[in-house]
Amino acid sequence: MLAINRIVSNTLEKYHKERLSFAQTIAELAQRETYISSLQSHNVLPLLRPLLLDNIPAIQQAAALAIGRLANHSEEMAEAIVDSDILPHLICSLKNQNVNIDNSNISFHSIIIENENLFNIKYYLKMKNEKLIDDFF
Repeated sequence: MLAINRIVSNTLEKYHKERLSFAQTIAELAQRETYISSLQSHNVLPLLRPLLLDNIPAIQQAAALAIGRLANHSEEMAEAIVDSDILPHLICSLKNQNVNIDNSNISFHSIIIENENLFNIKYYLKMKNEKLIDDFF
């Protein structure tokens, strides 16, 4: 029975590591303009969306950072993020992180807001007269 528990535990740990690695890699690629169109054509936004609600904060943070960097690229990407219904997940994740980061050295809010990676989303929402995230910003 102990061996079975270890196998299951190792499998789940590998799953967690792969999700984190995926989100971090997309965030790194999103820093370089040369990768943006490829990331967009490979439809990464729907892959990042569920990671915003992951139960592991580091995965949530990496996914939000990737989305923020993609949004920062252009108004078109910001519009795609808004249209793909990611914002409710992002806001939920941000609110959850703000509750859970009291003892953390890294602030989820600062990663996303202070680095202004979501500037284009905020601008696009204001153009559309959306009130979805006014309270947050």
